[in-house]
Amino acid sequence: MPTAPGASQQDALGSDFALQMGCNDLTTLGAVGPSGFGDVVIDSPHELDVWAVYLTTSGGGGETGGSALATEVVRVPGLRK
Repeated sequence: MPTAPGASQQDALGSDFALQMGCNDLTTLGAVGPSGFGDVVIDSPHELDVWAVYLTTSGGGGETGGSALATEVVRVPGLRK
């Protein structure tokens, strides 16, 4: 079911800095459930290197503990405006 985006928030990163977001961070921004299911939209006037890391856990999951079962790392291609 489509949902409207939440309120926009801004952050600033220096050159060669990284931003990490876990399940709790996503939940704080309005994601649903203990796994932090939601979307993050990154908008920048600069070209960015964006990587998504998906972690599957058991026994608690998310940032609350459990054992890592699988990790997938995906490079997110940029869009030209």
